[in-house]
Amino acid sequence: MVLTEEQLQVLNKYIAQFIRYIKDNNKFIVYDLETNGFVTNPLPSVLSISAELCKVNPNKTISVIDTYNRFYYCLEPYNPKATKVNGLINDDEILRRRGYIVDYPQYFLNDINSFKKFCGETEVFMGYNNNAFDNVFLEDYMVFPHSLDMMIVQAALENDRYRKLKEVAPDYGIITDEAELHQSSYDVYLTRSIFSSMLSISTVRMIELKEWIWKSLE
Repeated sequence: MVLTEEQLQVLNKYIAQFIRYIKDNNKFIVYDLETNGFVTNPLPSVLSISAELCKVNPNKTISVIDTYNRFYYCLEPYNPKATKVNGLINDDEILRRRGYIVDYPQYFLNDINSFKKFCGETEVFMGYNNNAFDNVFLEDYMVFPHSLDMMIVQAALENDRYRKLKEVAPDYGIITDEAELHQSSYDVYLTRSIFSSMLSISTVRMIELKEWIWKSLE
């Protein structure tokens, strides 16, 4: 994606902010949820959650250290409007995705501590529309000291034009697979790939002394 000078300055500010977040620990979590509906009261069931524990390397590339991917049954009737999108249409499909031999709980709310354990001491979280959506399903159980929403970052580059993940990915040369879209693990991959491209495009640079020190070319 070719940015104007003005867009580049906007991107640099977000990248510099992210770098300040990770300056003491260069690790961060990219995550995504698939649910049985939108944000309502009460909240619908979480049907799947995926995450990657990532680190930023000195050359501004990103490495995936560990992955997390789980599927859960629905506490209420499956919502066809939601499941048509994510493909998690019934118990049989959930069972297939879980695998027939699993050692984690059937329902998300009984398994939240395992995700918290995966995140560990990481304080930086990243997603796509996570501030308005994904975080709502998790905020009663965990805190997000620093949360970077890539949908908001991209919208800031486009004069508050909010686009879907699958629409943004091709702008960064990322080919999407229609069959995989709206799978939590695939959406995590796309989000991380977009951010990786943004990081390489930005003119924010790292100066390595005794510890991670970052400097923004603002």
